[in-house]
Amino acid sequence: EQNGYWIDGMIRCAHLLSNRNLLDRATEQVVGVLSHPDSDGYVGPQCLKDPSRWPEYTRWCHVPFFRAAMAHLDTTEQPLLVESLRQHYRSPTMQAWRGRDVCNVEIMAWLYAKTRDKSLLDKALTAFLDNDQALEAAGRAISLEGFRSDEVATEHGVTYNEMVKLPVILHMCLNRPDFLAAARHALWKLDRDHLLVSGVHSSAEFLIGNDCLASHETCDIADHTWTLGYFVLATGDASYADRIERACFNAGFGAILKDFSALQYFSCPNQVVADRTSNHNEFQKGSAWMSYRSNPGTSCCAANVHRIFPNYANRMWMETKAGHPCAILYGPSIARFHIDCQPVSIEQETNYPFDEDILFTIHTSKPLKFGLTLRIPGWCTDASLAINGKTVHPQGSLKPGTFFQLEALYRNGDTVQ
Repeated sequence: EQNGYWIDGMIRCAHLLSNRNLLDRATEQVVGVLSHPDSDGYVGPQCLKDPSRWPEYTRWCHVPFFRAAMAHLDTTEQPLLVESLRQHYRSPTMQAWRGRDVCNVEIMAWLYAKTRDKSLLDKALTAFLDNDQALEAAGRAISLEGFRSDEVATEHGVTYNEMVKLPVILHMCLNRPDFLAAARHALWKLDRDHLLVSGVHSSAEFLIGNDCLASHETCDIADHTWTLGYFVLATGDASYADRIERACFNAGFGAILKDFSALQYFSCPNQVVADRTSNHNEFQKGSAWMSYRSNPGTSCCAANVHRIFPNYANRMWMETKAGHPCAILYGPSIARFHIDCQPVSIEQETNYPFDEDILFTIHTSKPLKFGLTLRIPGWCTDASLAINGKTVHPQGSLKPGTFFQLEALYRNGDTVQ
């Protein structure tokens, strides 16, 4: 698990920053593993190949590692590695799905989108439904029935985050609005009962409510924001992007020292003492888990913490269904698009969130009409828009918590502010 988290964050950082040294270090791991499948197609540690040897989570560690592979293979064309991953999931050894192991559905759905191998999508749906039946029989809050229920969830925080994205992913592949509705209700319920002011729900390590002493595990900041990205993709609902922003800029920064030299295992918005005995949670009470250390007690958060801001950067720019640019989250960047077969790049200059002014500059070889979709943050009641310095939407005319499409004939060098 820790190794997969670490490489996933590293490989995303490397691609986002075009850092060759970091990319070589990260991809050596991914390419090395995918290049050495067993004769039956299985990829991964031999000790996990036989699911009967472990009571649960036999296949969970494949998920964070293969997310790193997804990040790399989305950016580079390596069909042999994609095929290796496809054969892994077609392997007869990949039949056991228990609990969080079923999160392999995420990887199978990605492979289906990449290869159009419908057998993988069929296998993903079967695995999800079979596991869901077992979860429902056990009364688990992470079943579809549990997601639909109004009862307070008391599940393990990371597991809840990882599981709630699966119905969303399957909806995007199969058009299952019933799945999406269950997942949306599950997130609404999570906010109702467990959301802390820092933007992440309590999880120490289980969901424990939102009183003044409640804490969250740092792993959940990364996992929650990753899951929220799927909700944005599936719904076009700006409120999910607001949640990513709030979690990254509050819980994310709060859980680390600003030079990333140390982090907390548990973070509490109201914590005023952070020493080696500060942990007031029932889980490992009195331990160092709420102090800032390079490893405050377990390796998962130390490996997962640097996925938080790549998660944010990965979701900054998307495309609408028409293929037009959409600024989901704000930060300095250059994004490149092909609109009506014409290359367009958009440069974003800002010191957001420390400054509320955002400037977009359009770079195009010839004038082109398209819609630039911008998120109006939910907290922002006085947003305004200007093109080339001329106000086109005055303060207060744009609805907070929505996406607004600014359609215009854009010329090279035009600015949107």
